Amino acid sequence: MREILFFHGAGCPHCKIMRPMVAKLEKELKLKVKSFEVWNDEDNADKMREYADIITAAGNGDLGVPAFVDVKNKEAITGEMPEKELKKWLMQK
Repeated sequence: MREILFFHGAGCPHCKIMRPMVAKLEKELKLKVKSFEVWNDEDNADKMREYADIITAAGNGDLGVPAFVDVKNKEAITGEMPEKELKKWLMQK
């Protein structure tokens, strides 16, 4: 089973758009996405840094939010995106 991590920041306008989308897709796809708020929680920020190489590769060198990491496949997708794009990524493999 895929382990999906969602790194986001409180007050990030892009993350605000993505959070309800993630909740909807979790239910629709019967998938659990683990959420980590990284701007105000240093432990969560450290967790994000563990995947910095994957996230920066997907984010054109940026370690920013929102960021989604597929732990098993060592893949990431970053930034605000349409629901259709996130759904397609979540459904792969």
